[in-house]
Amino acid sequence: MKKRIHFLLEKYRTGKLNESELDELYSSISALQKDEGKIWDQSELERDLREIKPVIEEQRSRFFNLRWFHYAACAALLLVSGLGYVYFSGKTPEQLLASDMVDMEASDKPAGTFKAYMKGSDDTDYVLLDSTSMQISSLLNKKEHDKSETVWQSLHTPAGAEYKVELEDGTFLWINAGSTVRFPTHFTTDKREIHIAGDVLLHVKHQNGMPFLVYTDQQQIEVKGTLFHVNANKNRSITTLIEGSVVTSNVDGAGSIHISPGESIRGENGQQKFTTVSIDEILAWRDGYFYFENKPLEDILQKLAVWYNVKIERAGVDTSVRLNARISKNKSLMEITKIFTMSTGIQFKLINNTLTLKK
Repeated sequence: MKKRIHFLLEKYRTGKLNESELDELYSSISALQKDEGKIWDQSELERDLREIKPVIEEQRSRFFNLRWFHYAACAALLLVSGLGYVYFSGKTPEQLLASDMVDMEASDKPAGTFKAYMKGSDDTDYVLLDSTSMQISSLLNKKEHDKSETVWQSLHTPAGAEYKVELEDGTFLWINAGSTVRFPTHFTTDKREIHIAGDVLLHVKHQNGMPFLVYTDQQQIEVKGTLFHVNANKNRSITTLIEGSVVTSNVDGAGSIHISPGESIRGENGQQKFTTVSIDEILAWRDGYFYFENKPLEDILQKLAVWYNVKIERAGVDTSVRLNARISKNKSLMEITKIFTMSTGIQFKLINNTLTLKK
């Protein structure tokens, strides 16, 4: 039986496994695991196998999720103990995992946390926010202000943290790590305005006669009541509409463009152009997952660096390989890099808060 599983796994790895062979694969492994005294839930195993997208080797793109990684590693190790090896990137699972297993035990980094910092208008009054203070309309007023007076405050998520807040009008913000949102203690009677630097998903509550305006360094966004995403830095701003309606323009209000759900606009150097952004990736992040679809490892590393608050040392390793994955953000850094080791052969070691790559 082990020889047959070895054969089927090798066909799966190269994207040549057909439907009947896929059924045989999960049935055979379930039977083998039963013999070994370890029983998987049949429906879960079936779901894991069917969710994975077989890919051609030349595309250098492989899909792994955490349950599949656990399952594949166990199956491969069973084969190793029996009649052969399953090869990933020319190496056995034991070779790929041996040094990394030691590294994980010695040094790892937990997932980012749920927190933010609130800074008052005088830049001196800081308040630490945690998961108990998601509705900020009540905690912003430790100092009394006249509601006719516009007093601006900032909410900042450092590297290794994210936050979700509800503004006083019922608008929700999902704020990614390394982002800042500026907003008043109270919205005025004729408009609602906020400023964004970083990565923020917004669900704006519609109010007649009270437009919602978002400002970045490269765009101005007028919201009609909607779900949309903003990713902005000093040099460029990308607005992606998921539901509803928004109008984007340059920072001076010129060049207005009405975008439809599923569309993205990039503002840069006084110009606005349509671009492509993965909505699945945005919504997966909101729901607690990393989602990568044909994404270069380099882009993935940059996201990991922010979420785990680490530096990346590439050490000459080619990071252009493209990957597909959906992985929980609650996993530790080395748990995630172990998945990438299985699919690329690249080793990862965390020392002094620096993640170093080695081929």
